[in-house]
Amino acid sequence: MFTSTKAMRWAALAAFAFFGGSSTSAWATYGGGFCHRCAAPAVVESQCNVVALTPQVQTVYQTVYETVYDYVPTTVMETRYRMGYRTENYTVMRPVSETSYVERPYTVMKPVYQTVNHERKYTVMKPVYQTERRERRYTVQKPVYQTVNQVRNYTVMKPVMRTQQMERRYTVRKPVYQTVNQQRNYTVMKPVYQTERRERRYTVMKPVYQTAVQQRRYTVMKPVYETSMVEQPYTVCRPVTTCRQVVVETGYYERQYTTTPGPVVERKVRVPVEDCGCERRGLFGCGHRRKVTATVAVQCPPRTVSRRVFVSRPVVRNVSETRYVRETMVRQVPVQTCQDAAEVLV
Repeated sequence: MFTSTKAMRWAALAAFAFFGGSSTSAWATYGGGFCHRCAAPAVVESQCNVVALTPQVQTVYQTVYETVYDYVPTTVMETRYRMGYRTENYTVMRPVSETSYVERPYTVMKPVYQTVNHERKYTVMKPVYQTERRERRYTVQKPVYQTVNQVRNYTVMKPVMRTQQMERRYTVRKPVYQTVNQQRNYTVMKPVYQTERRERRYTVMKPVYQTAVQQRRYTVMKPVYETSMVEQPYTVCRPVTTCRQVVVETGYYERQYTTTPGPVVERKVRVPVEDCGCERRGLFGCGHRRKVTATVAVQCPPRTVSRRVFVSRPVVRNVSETRYVRETMVRQVPVQTCQDAAEVLV
């Protein structure tokens, strides 16, 4: 049906091309139906040609699927339950209380006081007196003595010694030991075993076997072993000993004494003056004598200073050092390789 309809369409198309090939206006009217406003008026031919249509037959192949059922025997496992009874023995623990008395000695710590005399050494700063003579110039007011007799009354406190004995009471802690027996009650849990039988129900899975014969092909992986030599690098630590020199300080401390000259101090010194030539001289000489002083630079005595000085004495010593150097080496190691080869069995 599809092939005949297609043939009729091609025939109609050929007829239309035959009639419309001689006139452009006719083609624009019927064939160019896209624009009717621009087309020319229709032209009708007076003669008509009749075309005969011949049916054509064409063979078409189509794939058709068909479902085929084959009988294959299969083993099916079915679970069936059966109720059974089994006797079991078990132990039950029941607490039994029992009272018993146990004597337990215990130690009581009682303080004991003891007087101990310790000898302690301590440092006391003791003053050291030094006598030094210095020259000092000062002005003295010369007293004029006058004897006057006055009566003065004063009170003198005279100590009176008296020996008196006093009674003093003090408390001494004396340890007293006492043994006490105490009765203590405690509870001991004693297990009591009792055998009891109970009925328990449980479910047992009983297999049901069904025999079926099937042909199955399976693949077995068969191991194939192969041994090859492989290079394996490994590290070796090799000792290397070197010697280096080290300067060690072996110095010591010593005491050095340095003498420093004393400072120069200015002092005033009295200078003697000759007589003025006066003829009148009394018991104490001429009263016209003047007192004259002069400034003199005097150096103080030297001072000795002690200080602790470090005396360096370097000594060169040889020190041996051992260090390990890593070296990489290669060795041949046998390696066994296993490969699986597939094998089909029936």
